[in-house]
Amino acid sequence: MLNSQKNLIELQAVDKNFVQGQSSYVVFENINFTIRRGEIISIVGHSGSGKSTLLHILGLIDLPTSGRVLVESQECSFLSDYELTEIRKKYFGFIYQVHHLLPEFSAIENLKIANMIASENQLERSQHEFLGLLDKFGLRDKANNYPSQLSGGERQRVAIARAMVNQPKVILADEPTGNLDQNNANMVLDLLLENVRKENIATIIVTHNMELAKKTNKVFLLANGKLELLNG
Repeated sequence: MLNSQKNLIELQAVDKNFVQGQSSYVVFENINFTIRRGEIISIVGHSGSGKSTLLHILGLIDLPTSGRVLVESQECSFLSDYELTEIRKKYFGFIYQVHHLLPEFSAIENLKIANMIASENQLERSQHEFLGLLDKFGLRDKANNYPSQLSGGERQRVAIARAMVNQPKVILADEPTGNLDQNNANMVLDLLLENVRKENIATIIVTHNMELAKKTNKVFLLANGKLELLNG
């Protein structure tokens, strides 16, 4: 079992710049950040502050301009695309504001496809396990429904179940309730937090909603290119 005191992800002196023509735009600089097994962290900040960019770097979707990204002490900044993909499949589950479910497949088929992609076209989980995962999000009776037959909240709950299907060590959620009304947002976030706590999955949630952020163990503010711990 992974030592709970060991850093799962670590950013060391991470900078991110974007170049536009002759100009360079600093998104953030000198970010130092760690997350351990089971920690639940939120990152807040105004639109355009770089929250999603930071989440992409944490999830190895993007690379920093400078600095180091480590996953369980392994330096990832200079790995090949193939190696980065393998680490993402092993460690991460992703949730976005838009659910990105495949519309031509049912809820349970969306879970199965995610499982097959991560395990090289071989289902590693049983039908019983897929149904059990949907059940955790109140969706067992919706297993054969297509996304068009689900409400917005139901679609987002399927997306969360899909992110958990491969038993990731870290969930990265980018505005996971941003498209939902307040009641659905609270329900979806509560279900997410309940299940990641049960599974001891480290979770990083990017949100503009401070009330939702307060439900996590630590709240960070990303502003003016700096990451500051607000509480926790």
